[in-house]
Amino acid sequence: MRAIVQIRILLLILSGFVYYSMYYLVPTGSGGVALIAIIFAPISVLLSLIFALIYYLLVRFKKEKILLVSFWGMLLLILTFTLGTFPYR
Repeated sequence: MRAIVQIRILLLILSGFVYYSMYYLVPTGSGGVALIAIIFAPISVLLSLIFALIYYLLVRFKKEKILLVSFWGMLLLILTFTLGTFPYR
């Protein structure tokens, strides 16, 4: 496996953990709004792991035509989900 593919898989996995880093760096609401972070943070990590597995399978089965588009689409979807469900104050 090429190094760029390994870096892309690692980026897909780490993009799910952006939620946890934002939770400590960005002010969040308290009370019921904070429950959103508790519910959606594991979903974000699980989504990133599933997308990394799908990308790995695409690489493994030599689907060269859609690798770049699928990587950016999956990364954009994870980050949009994270930013859309984060409980800002």
